[in-house]
Amino acid sequence: MCGISGYISKNNNFDINDLRRINDQMNHRGPDEDGVYAYLNLGIGHKRLSIIDLSSGQQPMKNDDESLIISYNGELYNYLEIKDRLIKFGLKFHTSSDTEVILKAYQHYGKTCVQHFRGMFAFSIIDKLKQEVFIARDHLGIKPVVYYEDANSFSWASEINALKSTPNFITDIDLYAIDQYLTYQYIPAPRTAYRKIKKLLPGHYMVVDFEGNVKANRKYWDIHFKAEKKSKDFWLNELENELRKSVALHTVSDVEFGAFLSGGIDSTLVVKYMTEQLGTGIKTYTIGFKDSSVNETNYAQQVANKFKTDHTCITLEGDALEVLPLLVKHYGEPFGDFSAIPTFYVSELASKDVKMVLSGDGADEAFAGYGHYPIWLQKISSHQSNAVFKNKTVAALYPLANKIYPKRYPKLSLPFDDLAYYLRYRERMDSTFREQLWKNSFKFLIDLPNEIENLYGDRFRDQNKFNRSQFFDIKVFMPDDILTKVDVASMINSLEVRTPITDKAVFELAATIPSELLLTQKDGNWQGKSLLKKLLSKDFDLDFIERKKQGFEIPLDKWLFDGSNLEKIQKRFYDPDGLLNRLFDLKMLEKILIEKKGYYVWLLLVLDEWFRQNEG
Repeated sequence: MCGISGYISKNNNFDINDLRRINDQMNHRGPDEDGVYAYLNLGIGHKRLSIIDLSSGQQPMKNDDESLIISYNGELYNYLEIKDRLIKFGLKFHTSSDTEVILKAYQHYGKTCVQHFRGMFAFSIIDKLKQEVFIARDHLGIKPVVYYEDANSFSWASEINALKSTPNFITDIDLYAIDQYLTYQYIPAPRTAYRKIKKLLPGHYMVVDFEGNVKANRKYWDIHFKAEKKSKDFWLNELENELRKSVALHTVSDVEFGAFLSGGIDSTLVVKYMTEQLGTGIKTYTIGFKDSSVNETNYAQQVANKFKTDHTCITLEGDALEVLPLLVKHYGEPFGDFSAIPTFYVSELASKDVKMVLSGDGADEAFAGYGHYPIWLQKISSHQSNAVFKNKTVAALYPLANKIYPKRYPKLSLPFDDLAYYLRYRERMDSTFREQLWKNSFKFLIDLPNEIENLYGDRFRDQNKFNRSQFFDIKVFMPDDILTKVDVASMINSLEVRTPITDKAVFELAATIPSELLLTQKDGNWQGKSLLKKLLSKDFDLDFIERKKQGFEIPLDKWLFDGSNLEKIQKRFYDPDGLLNRLFDLKMLEKILIEKKGYYVWLLLVLDEWFRQNEG
């Protein structure tokens, strides 16, 4: 795991120290080594956390004739396979690192090299012959790439904070992005909280010429759902083989590693296959919180006992306000998923022993594990059966109603197969509440077109009613919330997290499994991830396997409203010079506090802290 950076001066006023300042903002991502490379009016930088080929693989790395220079963050799990293929084509290698494989793959395949890769990656390559820079992000968005552009420069990096060191950085806030943050608890790509900074979408690459002009921003991969009608036993066998292979690929390392173990289905499966391949004694890590209504540490201990892991579990007091400044600083923009708190703490715990861990992230998206999947199916089934929706005259008025009242009456103005309808179903803070919250001069934000609709609306409608929910999670929620959360929380602690379930081959396989095998009913109750649970049925009893999904919960309300924290929060909410009072209606802020709406309080605290850290 590493950090990448790059900087192009459009006015030929390049200074390598400007690049170093950008690069040095990411020391936590790569404490082992760093380096920069300058050429003409541009350069690239790198921060390295060594996991494979510790003695070589330094970056930026050059090819033999120095026409190509790469800075790369991630792990390429099929690099040995690609390397063998390239050797047969006559290419020579001087290191054992996957970095050189990516560089030589670009040299041989050009921009299509990314179609050969299986892994998590973000990289940039200076191509002197073509006078351009090639920047790519992995298929599912495990590793981040953000970029900044103004009249004088084009820069890119692994983190937003690094780009703020770009010379003459323009600090303008994107208020539309702030409304999106309140809506979903994260800012969906390609937006960020800054107008001039954008996220490169998963499965995309960019081409930027040496003058700093973006020549291409293209998709090279997408998820395609196409169910194949085969037996349940067939899919169980295929799935187990692919998961075993993925775990094996993800455990290639030259440093000691372990695994996060929550006690849930996903992390348990990962530990199961790690134990099969590596034997007992794997280091596993779990945290719990005092006063939490949800505690799965006993399940994690049960898994640790079963697979004889070297298990570490700690129970923390926890304090949301105490960790707030650190988290806000590193996420670089408002990020409201409060499970970032336990993710940070378990990363901190593991980093004391190891430099890399495996986690079970991605299973809920690939195998329909979230509770909102059956709710969505029930919702649209009810929608379809409603007599109003069967009236063709009324149905014909939907598009018109949506134009006139796009946010005010979402339940009446949208057909169920429209992405806009689904987006409102997934709102964490609905449009009615946000309209009341914003001051009058900002209420226009509610009615702006949703950029997610423009990006994914057609593809969303192409899916069947079940896959639509998965499609949104894979394209938006997973990269912009789940994977962002894990990347930042782990990198704060200089810890690499690998996700063998969030793997291109695993997701492509999952997309061919019939939905009725992923989401099943038993005794009138819906059960997600049915196939994954079946894979564990030989190891654990039904009480373990079929218990209700709990997630990474914390006692947020207790942390916010007990003791002196409430007084601290009130000072922030009622500060006449603070951001919250500049943007939001004071009576609504009071209402949120009086009614102790803990989740909304957390969203607004994160926003307030971010602004205080970045004001001026």
